[in-house]
Amino acid sequence: MKRAFETISLLLVLTSFVNAQHVFKINITIPKTTYIVGEPVQIGISVVNISGTTIHQTPLGFTGLRVIDENGKEVQRGGVAGNWWSPLKNQLEPNEEDYRVIELNEYFGKPYGSLLMVEQYFDVGRYTVRAIFYPRNQSFQAESTQVSFQVIKPEGDELAAYNDFLEIMKNDKEHRYTDVELAETIKSLHEAHPNSVYSPYFLENLDAIYDIPLGEHSKALEARKELVEKYPWSVHAPAMLDGILRTMKSDSDRIEYLEKLQASSKGTLMEKIYVKKIQTESAKGLIQK
Repeated sequence: MKRAFETISLLLVLTSFVNAQHVFKINITIPKTTYIVGEPVQIGISVVNISGTTIHQTPLGFTGLRVIDENGKEVQRGGVAGNWWSPLKNQLEPNEEDYRVIELNEYFGKPYGSLLMVEQYFDVGRYTVRAIFYPRNQSFQAESTQVSFQVIKPEGDELAAYNDFLEIMKNDKEHRYTDVELAETIKSLHEAHPNSVYSPYFLENLDAIYDIPLGEHSKALEARKELVEKYPWSVHAPAMLDGILRTMKSDSDRIEYLEKLQASSKGTLMEKIYVKKIQTESAKGLIQK
């Protein structure tokens, strides 16, 4: 009888543990598996409530990322301080998802030592990434499957663009440009390599330089719109959106603009981001009415 009681107790404990493990699911996605040095390596991070009940806690939990190189060594976190990949929401309904996109270079890459707005870079090699979600006040964790990518040397036009950008960063660090010269030099680089994977960096810097310190806001807006409209897949595009949307007078104009971006980003990591922004703008219009 005692043994039967112990067996039932053990089964109850195991059942509780298994049920607890199935409160959240975390998943990471990567759009491709090969990148060149300096290219943005973006991943989507999804945390879903699979418990069947509403979960509300502040914060919802903490997401950890582990990046491992081809030698089995963990890549140490650097770059911007803080945790920028944990869930943004404090409440998830059943089957609701918290989703965000980050650029791995920004947190796990090597720094250029540049004064310009450019993220870090990964050395040539192979890497794996795994995400682990630690819910608040819980002893269990949810773990994603592992994704892999490799970084290779740039060639051809991309190599020329990269080397020119490195030279600009070096000269800027040594204060060899005025602000006007720096803007014109980056603009010329972008015009010479309009289809480069580094183009979002070129345009982000043009936006920043034209806006502050040059105060040429129309040129800044032009660079901002080109980044958002030509590279809607970039994680930098949504950050530029608010400044663009503020120039539009009506809700319908803003929603129409976002719908075009959603269509352009179809099948990319950023598509869900634009869907959410459309929902937010639509809700604003309903509240105002």
